[in-house]
Amino acid sequence: NGDEELELFDSKLLQEIDFAKSPVSFPNGISITNPGESLVMRSLKISDFDKGYFQLLSQLTDTSNTTKEIFLERFHAMKNCKDTYYATVVEDTSTNQIIAGATLEIEQKFIRQCAIRGRIEEVVVLEEYRGKQLGKL
Repeated sequence: NGDEELELFDSKLLQEIDFAKSPVSFPNGISITNPGESLVMRSLKISDFDKGYFQLLSQLTDTSNTTKEIFLERFHAMKNCKDTYYATVVEDTSTNQIIAGATLEIEQKFIRQCAIRGRIEEVVVLEEYRGKQLGKL
């Protein structure tokens, strides 16, 4: 199916993030474009369901009842909410496994001159990859 590589958002957005404006530093030299050997940071794709995305999320909460059909429904619903959901993953390309993830949710407000607020949710790193500062990216 050609939809398997469909991204939730355009991964090119990640390359536009300016770390010079961030108070966080990464002494081990990791970055969005270079999160580590054989690691790639990018948007969530449909194919990530089969690359262990829900096994990763199960380290946060129970995901046992989530079928691929339910995942696809939610993926498309989130994709249709333009400029709202930015589920980002780190894939270990040597194992084709999703090893980290986080979601930025953009909320549009009426208060404070119709401000926009972002919340970072569901930050998780697979247990065997922890300690490499991937969750800070």
